[in-house]
Parts: sequence; structure tokens; C-alpha cells
Amino acid sequence: MTILNNFAILLPLVIFLVLWLLFYFAFWAVGTSLRTGAQLVSRYVVNVGFIKRGLANPLWMRMHPYLPITLVLLAGVGAAAFAGMAFIYLAEQFNSTTSGVFYEDQLVNHWFQAERMPGFTTLLRAITTGASPIGLGILVTVIAIGLYFRKHHASAIFIATAAIGVPS
Repeated sequence: MTILNNFAILLPLVIFLVLWLLFYFAFWAVGTSLRTGAQLVSRYVVNVGFIKRGLANPLWMRMHPYLPITLVLLAGVGAAAFAGMAFIYLAEQFNSTTSGVFYEDQLVNHWFQAERMPGFTTLLRAITTGASPIGLGILVTVIAIGLYFRKHHASAIFIATAAIGVPS
């Protein structure tokens, strides 16, 4: 048990690496699939002759420049709606004492309480302080000063203005 206590500080790093590897390869596979699918669809559209007839339409010529941004906007709205519904569902599950999410949360909470170490508590407090408005304000200030001295004046002003404009 003392070996686990000595390496408890490595737990966040191990979790990060496992999740990074999992999502890295998953997103690579999704990107490859989307690229291949887009190539197949475009080959089909060109072979059918849809593009030749469609591009001659004056309405298409006016709307063509706005199509990519419109598709990205619609995909973003759909993703945001899905994420919002998933978050609401998860929040409702946390409140219900009979749900599996509540049970798993309690197990993890008790496990962390049983394995509590002063070093790990200090690490998590440092992370919490660093992500507070004061910590992020210091970080933004340092980055803006660094950009300014590296002659990236517009970027420094943009970062400082964005940080000031965001309410905490």
C-alpha cells in the first residue's frame, strides 16, 4: 500500500496519458473515415454531372461562398445542443440517488477520501488556484507582456482585451 501512496501523484498523469492515447487514435480514425467518405461523395457528384449543371445556376453562384461557413455553423449548433442535453441528463442522474452515475460517483469519492495524501491535496489546491480568475489573470498578463516584447503588438492587445472583457 505504501508503493501506491508514493506514486499517487502520478495518477493524474497516467489518467491523462491513457485518455490522450484513447482519443488520439479515435479522432484519427474518425478523421480518416470522414476524409474517405468526402472523397467518395465528391467523386460520385462529379461523375453524375451534378456540379456542371449546379454551378450554372445563378442562385448557387451567389450562395456558394457562404456554404462552408453555414455548414460549420450548423454542425456547431447541433454539437452544442447535443452537449447541452447530455449535460442536463448527467446532472439529473447525479441528483437521483438510485442512478448508476450517483453510485459510481460515491465510490470514486470514497476511494479518493481513503487515499488522501497531503502532497496530492497540495497539488490539487495549486491547480485550483492556478485556474482561478487571479491565476489566469496573471497567466494572461505574462503572455501579453511576452507577446508585446516579441513585437506581436496586435496579439498582445487582443489577449489583454479579451481577458478584460470576460467577466469572472
